[in-house]
Amino acid sequence: MIENNINNSNVMYDIDDIIKTGNNLQEKLQGLIELADYGKGKLGIHNNKLYLSWQWFQSIQRMYYRENRIKLIDFLKNVFQDFRIYNILLNICLVDKIYLHEITKIRTKQNILTKKWKQGLLILLEQYKDDKEIIEEINKLIQKINC
Repeated sequence: MIENNINNSNVMYDIDDIIKTGNNLQEKLQGLIELADYGKGKLGIHNNKLYLSWQWFQSIQRMYYRENRIKLIDFLKNVFQDFRIYNILLNICLVDKIYLHEITKIRTKQNILTKKWKQGLLILLEQYKDDKEIIEEINKLIQKINC
């Protein structure tokens, strides 16, 4: 592993771990990307990752995994909170000029991913348009992505 000890802040940066964390966040939200790409289906959570279930199978999957809107929103809130913390770390790396090339690549990839995540969330808004509380929570998530 590559580590860098910064004298000013005494913080250890591990680029391999930073990359792994970003990949894990992407993997957790893959179902949101698929929803953005296909536009249909319901999101579910299995093994701490989102998946997209297809219409003909979704009621069975949702019952089997005991899924519901509240669990989905709680999962999204937690993952996007992790994403926010991850972005703070990336910003610190940029300010401290640590791993600039790698962090720039990660940021480029993130820009693409956040657009897809936002598209997926906009589809969720439409799917849950009958639930005012869920709509409010999804809008909060979209606002956090835009920050």
